[in-house]
Amino acid sequence: MSTLLIDPFSGVSGDMFLGALCDLSGDAELLETLPGMLNLKSSMVHVPRTSRCGITAAAVHGTTKERIHFHEVGAVDSIIDIVGSALLLDRLNVKRVLSKPVCTGYGFVNCAHG
Repeated sequence: MSTLLIDPFSGVSGDMFLGALCDLSGDAELLETLPGMLNLKSSMVHVPRTSRCGITAAAVHGTTKERIHFHEVGAVDSIIDIVGSALLLDRLNVKRVLSKPVCTGYGFVNCAHG
């Protein structure tokens, strides 16, 4: 039985988890074909080869990380994160997932949205 231990010392997001699984599996090509497999014709996933397999929200949204704006999280982005993670967990033959506590932080933040 394969066990995956997650240590979310700085939090966790769908993109972060998917990118970590991509690095672990080395299966970037699967993620790049995922929108087609899900019949999401207007979407694409680009996995930059220069940073191993790390996926960022910028790659999913077709922009640079400096220009990404997180005021809304689209349903397609979430679908790619969830289905992509499930596919890569299956490819890695992970049967058990354990996690250390998620760092949630503390304090207050002033922001324009939500």
